[in-house]
Amino acid sequence: MRLAPPPAVVAAVVAVVLGTTNTASAGLTTVNIVSSGSQNNSPKTQGKFSGTIEYDWTSATAAALKITLKNTNTVAEEGYLVGFVFNNPGDKVSTATMATTDTYKLYGKVKATDKNNTIDANPFGNFDFFISPDGKFNGGGNGQSGGFSPGVSKTFTIALTGTGLNTLTANTFATTPDDGSGSKTANLLARFQGFKDGGSDKVPGVVAAAVPEPSLMAMGAAGLAGLGFIRRRFGRKAAA
Repeated sequence: MRLAPPPAVVAAVVAVVLGTTNTASAGLTTVNIVSSGSQNNSPKTQGKFSGTIEYDWTSATAAALKITLKNTNTVAEEGYLVGFVFNNPGDKVSTATMATTDTYKLYGKVKATDKNNTIDANPFGNFDFFISPDGKFNGGGNGQSGGFSPGVSKTFTIALTGTGLNTLTANTFATTPDDGSGSKTANLLARFQGFKDGGSDKVPGVVAAAVPEPSLMAMGAAGLAGLGFIRRRFGRKAAA
């Protein structure tokens, strides 16, 4: 008779394979985002960025949202990242308070009495939240007064209150679209100014394809090998 390894042993090995051990918080989720496409056709005035969205709810009424963005344009391309808009998934967020980050402020659905869909991102639709130094998403400018230059990244931390916040994830913030009132639509949108030709750009962002880290791949391989060893060991005991 072949004995099966105890369920607890199998569960521990599977946790290593899946990389689910040592979770800091049950409500913590993270997604990577990357720029996708451009409002402009000229490659000389196209912005590019990457980043992460981290969401951590502590209860149904309280959560924290952390957004990190990096301007991935080259120095030769120029272009300053001067603002970023995103949405309120399911209108579940009632208030939003952002920790001070240089000159950047949070606009839109900040107070309980504020309405959603107040950030005009023409030709895209309206958005609920806007992070920027001056509160202006449309219009010209050189981007150098407050915007961050190629290669620079910034992190914005926002405390949220509302209802049903424990039903949201980082992915819902990354994939909730604008209100559809424009000729184009996006879930996330970054504003660039200060290209060499004086142009500007509005660049959608999407969830990046997940790529396993080498350390996790190594852990997974070790876990599978360990599971095979355990099964062989229990098989030998049964045969003896």
